[in-house]
Amino acid sequence: MDILIDSTKDFEKDLEQFNDPDKFKLIKEMNRYFETLSKDKMLFYQSSEQLRNIKLNHSYDSTIYALKINDHQRVIFIKLL
Repeated sequence: MDILIDSTKDFEKDLEQFNDPDKFKLIKEMNRYFETLSKDKMLFYQSSEQLRNIKLNHSYDSTIYALKINDHQRVIFIKLL
């Protein structure tokens, strides 16, 4: 499965508020989730929290997930199919 990751300007702005080691940890954890999604979808679904399922036009599907980075941080991820 090909995965295209696109971040928003707001996300990039939020990311700049972290120091480099914390930023590296956050990105590393996000990449772990994306690798899991490409290799083992069921494990991804088990390790993330589905927040909302949205039906789009032309049989596209979108789902919003919260990816737990640590006990205090979550990243919102929107999967488009």
